[in-house]
Amino acid sequence: MLKKCNKCGFQQDKFLNLGGRNYCKGCNSEIMVNSNQMSMQEQKTLYQMKLLLGNFHYMLEPLEEYIEKAGYYPDFRSKRQLYRKTLRDSEEPLENDEDLFLSQVFIFASAIQGEPSFFREVIRQEFYK
Repeated sequence: MLKKCNKCGFQQDKFLNLGGRNYCKGCNSEIMVNSNQMSMQEQKTLYQMKLLLGNFHYMLEPLEEYIEKAGYYPDFRSKRQLYRKTLRDSEEPLENDEDLFLSQVFIFASAIQGEPSFFREVIRQEFYK
């Protein structure tokens, strides 16, 4: 992630660290990170995580409906985690649920690509809940 100097606007991957202080490589001015910048970054990360978890749930829902309709597991309805939160039980053929699931997998894979590794760990914990 590129960082930008507030004084000269020079973009760099990391600041020059001398004596425990950060300096811009372009103008040599000291870089101060205030609490407002940190809280804005944390809010952005939390929002990204919320969107990613939403995409994850949208991906699992058609999968659960497909498994239930296919009848592979008896009494699967009681084991569903996301039972009808956004999808209504439909009389559509299994292929529609399969297509919806594959579309959601594609969207989820695109959304998680390039995100930090701890996002994947949170998704893994949510899956095994």
